[in-house]
Amino acid sequence: MHRTSRRLAVVLIASLLWMTTVDAVAGPQSTAQSDYVIRRQVELLGPGSELKLKLADGRTLEGSIGAVDSASFELISKKDHDRVQIDYRVVAEFEVRKVVFPEAKDMNVQVQRVVNQLGIGRHIQVKTSSEKVNGNVHRIWDDHFELLLDKKWKSLDVAYTDVRELSPQPSKRRQTGDGPDVGKVILMGFALFLIVVLPVQCSLRKDCHI
Repeated sequence: MHRTSRRLAVVLIASLLWMTTVDAVAGPQSTAQSDYVIRRQVELLGPGSELKLKLADGRTLEGSIGAVDSASFELISKKDHDRVQIDYRVVAEFEVRKVVFPEAKDMNVQVQRVVNQLGIGRHIQVKTSSEKVNGNVHRIWDDHFELLLDKKWKSLDVAYTDVRELSPQPSKRRQTGDGPDVGKVILMGFALFLIVVLPVQCSLRKDCHI
């Protein structure tokens, strides 16, 4: 019984470590999407926003959005500034690197739509008219969003009209304000019980044989 408990505890700990490793290395992954979805994303991001694309023929391209039409869009190379026309149908993977917001009347709506698309919990870098900050999108409101700042115990309200650039960042570990991962806590607690608490309790009882 004692060996069985230890083996079960080892399996639980190994599972916990595997889950932690997966969380650490896994990030947002791009998948093949329809022409319509790609077109809507490009239109939403707008000229000047930076992308990384993987095309159906295997090529990888990086650059910023230029002119946009109903069948294709222009990608301006980050390296040599060459302009390449990209059909929406040949885009296999689509990754947003930076969204640039020129000052405009509908800027409030555009920024809100991009933040909503990124979603609550997404780790981003925000450049405003006065500073550059990193954090996780915590709440989204009609005229601003709340950013849970990295390595700090406070949040920051960011007005949509004050945003100049948004850059998605690699996922961060869960912050204190979000609370612990309940499943992992339960697994760790059960493993600790099998390895430490149960043998100690058993040693105090004469009728225990584990």
